[in-house]
Amino acid sequence: MASSKFIVSQERRVDMSDPIDEIFEALARERSGGVVSLHLAWSAALKKLATSEMDAEHIEILAATCRAPRDVELVASLFGATGNAEMMLGEATQDSSYPVGDILQGVLGLCRHLDRDRRKTTLKMAIGFVRCCEESMATYPGLDTLAQVVDQMLEEHGFEG
Repeated sequence: MASSKFIVSQERRVDMSDPIDEIFEALARERSGGVVSLHLAWSAALKKLATSEMDAEHIEILAATCRAPRDVELVASLFGATGNAEMMLGEATQDSSYPVGDILQGVLGLCRHLDRDRRKTTLKMAIGFVRCCEESMATYPGLDTLAQVVDQMLEEHGFEG
């Protein structure tokens, strides 16, 4: 997908000629499994994500990373509060051996953990924590993914930030 800037306003309406709206509608249908109330929840959450000032490629990666409408709300809130989210993700992936999707899975795992206690963090802190977990991968040879290491480190050490 092209990385042209995809900036939308709060007044944005769904326009099915817009590729991101088509992608989000298909994702909402797929994730809802035909359950109307779940489809509405997915659609509402994805519309919030579409209002972020990120390019379409990053928005699509974020949406695909989420497993529940609440996940979408968490990342939309975190990334919406950060004016330079794309730059921060670019720097994180440039210095990482993991692709952006794996880093986002780790960030989302941290957000879920914090959400259980009604806590929040900044994108900078979340990426920093995930990068710390990446540096600790060798300590956890039985875990296969960065997201699993994030979950394990949260369980063992918690998060102050």
